Amino acid sequence: GGHAVLWGRAAPAGRVLRERPFAVRRAGGEGAVLQRGVVGLAFREESGWGIVDYKSDAVEREDDLAAAADRHRDQLTAYIQAWERIAGETVAEAGIFFIKPGVYVATHGGA
Repeated sequence: GGHAVLWGRAAPAGRVLRERPFAVRRAGGEGAVLQRGVVGLAFREESGWGIVDYKSDAVEREDDLAAAADRHRDQLTAYIQAWERIAGETVAEAGIFFIKPGVYVATHGGA
């Protein structure tokens, strides 16, 4: 399934992190804003980091996967920016793993 494919990529990676919380300060309209999040899976491949956010959205049809992924795209963009700032390295790919259908959808980068 989709999870086996992800783990097949993550297992040989040089670094693998699971359920990794992060916090970064960003400039906001009224001063610094603390952004927090939890990256479900992060792994370092030759091309850069891959980060995955796990979601429990009930996606029944394959045709609905793209729309479901789009709902979370802005959150993934924020995670990418935070991760690159913290790690000092590029995120080459990011995406959502939908738990119920067991499918991974790349939202940023990837093949």
